[in-house]
Amino acid sequence: EVLYSRPLEESMMRDAVSFFREHDHFVQATTNDDFYYEDEDAWSSYYGSLQGFDGIRVNDLTRDLPQLPAKVVGLADPDVTQKRFDQAKARFGDSMQIAISVPWLLEFTHPLANKGEALRWLGERYGIAPQEMIAVGDSLNDLPMLRFAGLGAAVKNARDEVLREADVVVESNDDDGVAKLIEREILREDLSIESDGQHRRICERDAGR
Repeated sequence: EVLYSRPLEESMMRDAVSFFREHDHFVQATTNDDFYYEDEDAWSSYYGSLQGFDGIRVNDLTRDLPQLPAKVVGLADPDVTQKRFDQAKARFGDSMQIAISVPWLLEFTHPLANKGEALRWLGERYGIAPQEMIAVGDSLNDLPMLRFAGLGAAVKNARDEVLREADVVVESNDDDGVAKLIEREILREDLSIESDGQHRRICERDAGR
């Protein structure tokens, strides 16, 4: 069951697709159930393998989709993705939510389709205040969520931009950082937050524990 959905408006979708086309950058559009692309290549196959199902080829993303997409996505090597992100932010500003979710994937979504707005919606629905929320993230698309929550945490292996904005920094996901945060903040285990340069990290008071 989809509780909250904010697809791209048609003008936003067209602008995003046109942007990627101008730069000869592989582009696809994602709905709640499928992803669509115009040109079949290694990126379309790779994304399909990650999702566990094949995408659908269409002649024109701006005309042939069955519904407005949740996001328009560009796939490329990380250095190219970062360059496109900078170009997109310079052109579109805050008119769309533009984020790198993983190093090779650049996403365009509706400005209100982000994790921070999702937390806001859930809080209003279930009567949970922002100061009662904890959010943990590692990528640029996590920033709205970290800013909204009362406690915004980044895992140690997060992007530098996320580390700078986080209230606390926990160990990486491979080192149970999220679990330790839950133990301290929710289960109230004997853990503490200590200063670590500009950030703080979760650690056990007793190193021999």
